[in-house]
Amino acid sequence: METVIRNVRDLAEPDRSAAERLVGFTLRDNQQLIIQIVSFDLAPQASDGPGDELPVWCNVYEGLTDGQIADIEKAIMRTSASRSFG
Repeated sequence: METVIRNVRDLAEPDRSAAERLVGFTLRDNQQLIIQIVSFDLAPQASDGPGDELPVWCNVYEGLTDGQIADIEKAIMRTSASRSFG
């Protein structure tokens, strides 16, 4: 990993404009750009099974009865009657 630090006030105008386009907003003179360059592996990860399986942490309803699941869904679902305006 490599870290590059630049004071905004020291950037030439073309470089500052490019940095502002990169971050998406206007930079102030009292700011710094701290950029980290990291490498990552582009090789595909080995799969133990079909690619359409969800990870274990997605099984949030596991072990619950249908009634318990219905109670949870009722608690989180909003209807027009449950909304209050005003």
